[in-house]
Amino acid sequence: MFRFQFRRMLRCREFRAAVLLAMLVICGNLLRGAWSSHGMDASRILSAGEWYTGNGLSFGWSVFSALWPFLVVLPFATSFIGEKKDQIVVPAVSRGSYGRFMVSKVVVAGLGSMMVIGGALLAELLVSYVIYPVNHNVQLQEYFGINFIRHLLGTNQMYRSCNPETPMIGFYIDSPFLFELVYVIINCGFAFLCGCTISALSLCMNKSRIALFLPLYIIVYGSLRLRTILWDKAIAANSVFVNPYWMDYLAPFRIGSQSGVYVAIVCGILAAVTVGCTTLGIRNGFRAVQG
Repeated sequence: MFRFQFRRMLRCREFRAAVLLAMLVICGNLLRGAWSSHGMDASRILSAGEWYTGNGLSFGWSVFSALWPFLVVLPFATSFIGEKKDQIVVPAVSRGSYGRFMVSKVVVAGLGSMMVIGGALLAELLVSYVIYPVNHNVQLQEYFGINFIRHLLGTNQMYRSCNPETPMIGFYIDSPFLFELVYVIINCGFAFLCGCTISALSLCMNKSRIALFLPLYIIVYGSLRLRTILWDKAIAANSVFVNPYWMDYLAPFRIGSQSGVYVAIVCGILAAVTVGCTTLGIRNGFRAVQG
């Protein structure tokens, strides 16, 4: 059943469209970096990884993060609705149990989201380290400059932070490439979890595909708005700021003050929703298929 679902995902137009869209963003960011470095002395070109979308400093990350909810949902998370409408669920279930069908669909949807997000970021990271020099020229001023140190340590913040330092700062200083590779893995894991969650929701909310794109958009952009509110409050009232914006946790050099407890709560809620909706879909059985 798993291989059946995986093959269907690879052949579906939505998955290919998501891959194409992600690659267009990545290629656009690479071309922008190459154009900006054109004719520049080699000693002044930014180090490999500085133009990379996933570090959070480039314009490419602004575009990628805006499309991120769409890229997570599009590949395969809404496929159950189409299969139900085309009346192919019952023949598919004849290959195995209804429970296996549901679980494999949720897992493959997560894998599709992970492949689109993680595959695009990994491809750009590898290409960046092939075409750019590793010379320690960073966007946060020169490598030994005061702005660079202050940003990593969080001493340039105008608010009280729950965690001022850049996550895994020691790892970054020892090996920037492996540090960025770890964040690719983090992006893969979170995309997998979110893809599974939306696919599990589709087992219960199986009337409209468009409606399944809304939860992630509402949560991501709601957390962005909440970040602005909490940030202003922290500066004005000298209170501790905890960053609620999801996308800042997926790139190393975004706004800091990231909380491990917050990450655990978000991932726990997503996992609980995934398990709960999948269990409910299995219990409903053929009633969910027949509407």
